[in-house]
Amino acid sequence: NGSLTGEKEVVQSTVECLENLLEAARSGHIIGIAYSVLEHDGTACFGIYGRSGGFGIIGALEAAKTILNDVNLGDEE
Repeated sequence: NGSLTGEKEVVQSTVECLENLLEAARSGHIIGIAYSVLEHDGTACFGIYGRSGGFGIIGALEAAKTILNDVNLGDEE
């Protein structure tokens, strides 16, 4: 979380997460991905790749959505 500045910046926790995901994919542990990203200018995008069907991945996305809603509502108080 945090405010957007519009400036590009390296967020180390984001880099570490992506490196861990890449390592897990290269080892065969992750076989599919559905993701969304927030870019420095406030735009967001998403992607779905690999074997990402099934209700399990939908449940994980719903859990992420709930947490993001809580974070956003908390920032507005």
